[in-house]
Amino acid sequence: MLVADALARSGKGVLAFEMEHGLKPSSIKAIVSPALRQTPSIDKAEMIARALGLEFYVGPPRAAQDQDAPPPLPPRLCARLHLPDGATEADALAAIDLLSHSGHRAMRIAAVLKAALPAIETQTRAMAQALGDIQAALGGDKGSDADGG
Repeated sequence: MLVADALARSGKGVLAFEMEHGLKPSSIKAIVSPALRQTPSIDKAEMIARALGLEFYVGPPRAAQDQDAPPPLPPRLCARLHLPDGATEADALAAIDLLSHSGHRAMRIAAVLKAALPAIETQTRAMAQALGDIQAALGGDKGSDADGG
């Protein structure tokens, strides 16, 4: 039983726990005792739940709420942003907002460089090919000068 488990985790007896948390004597005993098994009022149940460190919840079913919750980020993205598993887009945006101005600037520069990299690689290959063509042409001219000279 949830209440009995929470009470056991507190390490205190029922009466000591009730007194420490300002509950009426036998408030918890009436719930956890197999002989009594009383159902507390909503107000009393909330007081007991709070005292035991439990959530007291009345509302739509949790499954319906979970369906409306934003999807979690992929684990790799959570790891990159040093966020816990199950973090959401809002958590990621908050983490990014915490970066310093220079961090934002570095991220923008890195994005520009990454976007430009394919064009730079293409130009590098073209320049290497042109250099090879020039060297071959010069090499061919040297050979004809040596034969003619």
